[in-house]
Amino acid sequence: MVRCTTMTTLDLTLNGTPMRIAVRDGETLLETLRTRCGVTSIKDGCQPQGQCGCCLVLIDGNAKVSCAMPAEAARWKSIVTLGNGQRANGLFGNDRLSARSRRVLSLRRKTHAERVL
Repeated sequence: MVRCTTMTTLDLTLNGTPMRIAVRDGETLLETLRTRCGVTSIKDGCQPQGQCGCCLVLIDGNAKVSCAMPAEAARWKSIVTLGNGQRANGLFGNDRLSARSRRVLSLRRKTHAERVL
């Protein structure tokens, strides 16, 4: 039996770079970013629950877990990921995070604290 997969094209901005990406129907944003865009700084820790925060990204400035979000929902959005060269003087060299990394981490802490309360 041959299984047909429908592909959809998404236009989005990833870390400041406009992109056009073909994705499968039902694919999560996490899968798209890791497999199709090569973003390895986000991880799959609990898919599809979205509770651990390993896959956290900023979407139009709001922290979202990408493992529980359909890729199609990111159409025309601006996505910012932690890492991928966004370092100030080296992440491990002098333990200083870039402004982008600090923002993502602070939103992750806030999101986690809201879940606990």
